[in-house]
Amino acid sequence: MATTTFKYNVRDKTGKVISGIDSAQEIAGVTVYHAGTALHEGRLVTNGGRLLGVTATGSSPPSPTRTTSRTRSARASGSIPRPSRR
Repeated sequence: MATTTFKYNVRDKTGKVISGIDSAQEIAGVTVYHAGTALHEGRLVTNGGRLLGVTATGSSPPSPTRTTSRTRSARASGSIPRPSRR
């Protein structure tokens, strides 16, 4: 699952704090990859309006008693706040 900043292809402001990645990665099987980011004063911030890639492992084929990779990645992606669309 890939997420981008709003208006991805338009030059975006840099330095916006990215939060929620630690919470997302607490979900079993989830890894968050990022590009166009930087560390500023110990915090992960935007640095050019790039994307986050949320990947997960899960059961295949889907089962009512098992969590699928799609479910895990969607849940993890939902724990990463997006900036408002202003």
